Amino acid sequence: MDFIIKNEAGQSLRYEVNYDEETVTVYKDEDNEPEGLLVIPKSVIYEGNTYIVTSIGKDAFLGCTELTSITIPTSVISIGESAFYYCLGLTSVTIPDSVTCIGEKAFCGCIKLTSVVIPNSLTRIESSVFAFCERLAFITIPNSVTSIGDYAFWRCKRLASITIPNSVTSIGEKAFCGCIKLTEIIIPNSVIRIESSVFAFCGRLASITIPNSVTSIGDYAFWRCKRLASITIPNSVTSIGKDAFWFCERLTSITIPNAVTSMGDGEFFGCERLAQINVVADNPNYTSIDGVLYNKDVTKLIQYPAGKIGTFAIPNAVICIERGAFRNCIGLTSVVIPNSVTRIGDRAFYGCTGLTSITIPNSVTSIGKDAFYDCAEHATITIPDSVTSVG
Repeated sequence: MDFIIKNEAGQSLRYEVNYDEETVTVYKDEDNEPEGLLVIPKSVIYEGNTYIVTSIGKDAFLGCTELTSITIPTSVISIGESAFYYCLGLTSVTIPDSVTCIGEKAFCGCIKLTSVVIPNSLTRIESSVFAFCERLAFITIPNSVTSIGDYAFWRCKRLASITIPNSVTSIGEKAFCGCIKLTEIIIPNSVIRIESSVFAFCGRLASITIPNSVTSIGDYAFWRCKRLASITIPNSVTSIGKDAFWFCERLTSITIPNAVTSMGDGEFFGCERLAQINVVADNPNYTSIDGVLYNKDVTKLIQYPAGKIGTFAIPNAVICIERGAFRNCIGLTSVVIPNSVTRIGDRAFYGCTGLTSITIPNSVTSIGKDAFYDCAEHATITIPDSVTSVG
């Protein structure tokens, strides 16, 4: 059963009676959308019966663009999925401590919302709850919260700082992606994994602390963090995903700890100032020679730092030049490829505009896709008869 009653301000609201027949869920009246300040009552009387308002329904006030402020009573324990989605005029909301659940996308797209205090009763910030809240500059996360969902604060463009409490054990994919004013963040030592793209496009992020609890850094984790000049990867980390530090333009050096057993492709592509990739000596899987990253037995050249300049001779032990190994190394003027090399990976020398000539030895049988893209017009490249496969 549902019914429509006006609140004290004369706004029509629809109520749906819950299974217990004593409480109700509130929704907008489709024919009379609320404007300005909305005060949701703690209880309503209908046909002689008193009902307690305990929840705000799914899509309850979706698209109420003229709504500017909301007061939620202490009787409410849950706010449904997309409850205030795309409320473009909403500037403030008071969420009481009684609320234990806020659904996905509840405040997504509330572009004028400037601050939110999350109540101590909440244990999880669901997916996309505050995504696209472009003016959200301040938010307090209480110690009760244990997880932050995917896209939770995606594209909160004015969020400059945030404190994540030690109670948080997981931060979802792209949780802070596109927070372009975020300058620093401290990840608590309760977090085990930095998920995919979690800080991607945080263009002003200059400082981040990764605790010893973290065991993996996901794909694109710090993608295009252009002001990130330094980062310390703790010994607890065992894997680093592909393109994890893609276009971190101010990063000058990085050290791979001894526990890292796997790394994705292109972790350091676009790091134009990166001159040194160091590896702790007792790492069983990787090594570094003069700042260049190889696998342990130096049979694979994995990454040449884009910030190095001048000439380079590849060690005689190298058999494979990995995908994107020299990509966009514009300071590289000459490279010597030894007779030990049999394969040159996709985009290996992509964008090496400083190269004037490349001699490929007769040992090479395979050249990957776009291996010398954007080099051909600047360098003389001779492909030997030994090559049987070109991508």
